[in-house]
Amino acid sequence: MKRLFCDVDGTLIDQHDNPRPNLPNIFERLSKHFDKIYIWSGGGQDYAQMQMRRLGIGEYVSCCHTKMSFSKFKIQTGDICIDDELEVPKSFMRLGATGYCVPYYTVGMAKNEDALEEVCRKIEAENKKEAV
Repeated sequence: MKRLFCDVDGTLIDQHDNPRPNLPNIFERLSKHFDKIYIWSGGGQDYAQMQMRRLGIGEYVSCCHTKMSFSKFKIQTGDICIDDELEVPKSFMRLGATGYCVPYYTVGMAKNEDALEEVCRKIEAENKKEAV
């Protein structure tokens, strides 16, 4: 089972709740490569659920969690983490999974921001290689 774990604050939205560009499109594309997509936040499960609904990505997200609750999951090869805090993807990598660190998002980055899009393209390219 392939699973994606993605942070909310700083990864999907800035400190004023402004979203990164094209989030619904990115999540739609990512959903084609994962059996489950989880989002989490240090603000808690309810906060992550509220942001999921607000961002219009609910149809792609399997479940919301409090950040760092991933310790209850058995992280395995094939799992992928996307976070703006380097230590979280590094933790996944120590467990044999893949981790991507994106720069902390601020709305001023929006015009040229494509870090999440770039991660999406990498995941798509890797899955294309696996299919061949």
